[in-house]
Amino acid sequence: MKPVHIAFEQPDSSAWRRRLLGHGRGSLGIVAALALAASLAALALVSWQTSELESALGEARHALAAMQARPGKPPARAQPAVGPVAARERDAWNDLVRQLNTPWPTLLDTLEERASPDVALVAIEPDARSGNVRIQAEAKSLGALLDYANGLATAPGVKTVRLLRHETHEQDPARPLRLSIEARFGAARSER
Repeated sequence: MKPVHIAFEQPDSSAWRRRLLGHGRGSLGIVAALALAASLAALALVSWQTSELESALGEARHALAAMQARPGKPPARAQPAVGPVAARERDAWNDLVRQLNTPWPTLLDTLEERASPDVALVAIEPDARSGNVRIQAEAKSLGALLDYANGLATAPGVKTVRLLRHETHEQDPARPLRLSIEARFGAARSER
C-alpha cells in the first residue's frame, strides 16, 4: 500500500481580513461585518435597557420597604374622579348599550307575524331607556286595530301592551283610524 500524502493549506493571517472586508471571494465579508456591527449595537442597547430597568426596580423595592416599615394604615388608593361630564358619558354609553341590546329580530319578527292586511304600521319608535317600543298603526276600522293590539299582546316575547290613544284623520278622505300602542318586549314567555 502506498502512503497518501495530504497537503494542508498554511494559515494566512491576512486571509480572514480580506474575506471580512470583501477582498476575497465575493461580498459576503461586508455583510458579515455589517451583521456583526448591528449585533454589537443591539447588545449595547439591551444592556443599557436592562441596567435602567434594574435601577427602577431597585427604587421601587426601596420605596415599598420604606412604606412597609412605617407604622399606620396603608396609603389609600386613588379613586377615579366621577364628575358631571363622566356621569353624562356613562349615561350615554348605557343608552347605547340598551339600544344595541334591543331584541330587534324578535321585535320585527313578532310585528311581521301579527301583521294583518287590514292594518298598516305607520311608525315603530324604540325607547331604549324604558325598554318600550311605541307603535302607530292605521286601519279603516277600530275593530281591526284592537284585534291587532290583542294579537300583539299574546305574542311570545311581548311582556305588556298598553293602548295610548286613538284618533281619526279627518283630513284624509278615507278617514282612517290611527292607534298608538306601547309594547314592552323581553324574553319569550315559557309555555306551561
